[in-house]
Amino acid sequence: MKFTWKKLFVLLFLFIGFALIGSISANAKVKDKGLSYEEAMKIVEKANEDIEKEIEKAIEKELKFQNHPQYEKKLDQIVADLLSKTEKIAEKAKDQLEKYGYEVEFEYIEVVIGNRVVYVDPIRVHRW
Repeated sequence: MKFTWKKLFVLLFLFIGFALIGSISANAKVKDKGLSYEEAMKIVEKANEDIEKEIEKAIEKELKFQNHPQYEKKLDQIVADLLSKTEKIAEKAKDQLEKYGYEVEFEYIEVVIGNRVVYVDPIRVHRW
């Protein structure tokens, strides 16, 4: 079999063509089963809104118990409940996003409830 440039170009063209077709179909499958960046951001925004609501509820509860004889005990419970609820919200959103290949990180923010500083974990999409 004689080697010619024409045969090489035809083979190279066919190889590149099949590679592109395979790449396009693979991307289409990921997009069909995947999650767009906008959809991922909606999940993050919803989780952060829910976390913000929990913070507001905790602050309101603390205000109700300011003059309570067992204020410190009540405050302990309010803080524990807040941390538990916000952690569940953040973890749920993180698990949802990681299924689709997004990297999520928690950016802890400082929240003051009564006489305590609490670090709560809103999330953001880091990389996709």
